[in-house]
Amino acid sequence: MNDRTTDEKKEIKLAVVYAALLTALPWFVQFVSVVFSLQLKQFGLKPLEWKGLSGIFTMPLLHADWEHLISNTPAMWLLIFGLFLFYKRDAWPILLCLCLLSGFLTWLMGRNSTHIGASGLVYALAAFHFLSGVIKKELRQRAFALLVAFFYGGFVWAFFPTLYRGDVHLVGGTSFRTDRRHTVCFLFS
Repeated sequence: MNDRTTDEKKEIKLAVVYAALLTALPWFVQFVSVVFSLQLKQFGLKPLEWKGLSGIFTMPLLHADWEHLISNTPAMWLLIFGLFLFYKRDAWPILLCLCLLSGFLTWLMGRNSTHIGASGLVYALAAFHFLSGVIKKELRQRAFALLVAFFYGGFVWAFFPTLYRGDVHLVGGTSFRTDRRHTVCFLFS
């Protein structure tokens, strides 16, 4: 086996581990919430309330029930895996930027309700991967962008607030990276 193949296998393993660990966090929170009968929804994001700002960090970890968590898990795992596979050392800053921007924009523009769930982060990651794949000239990233478009192509319809909690989905697509020096942030509005 050559060094390149060995390095690629290590990168894939590392991306799998990061995706698994980050995806396990909301599962752990849900498990603790159920076992101890905790009412954690109160710690979600509350738009335009100062005390609701902490929800920017807690919202992706909190879910209404197991079904809600299960529906977010495959997309969250795949998109986080792609982030750590293709962006390696930039993955953490990109993830933080997407989490902060989608959370802050939900806080700024969201419905008057307590928002919980990883949908905003999932939509931010999907938009990031799709747009980054279109812009970059790397074949693997373009292939991943096509995969994202194939599996989550219907995500465009979730941007319409009248259909289903579209405010979080709408502000989810907030940032994509065009190269190592510039980050372009935008709103779907």
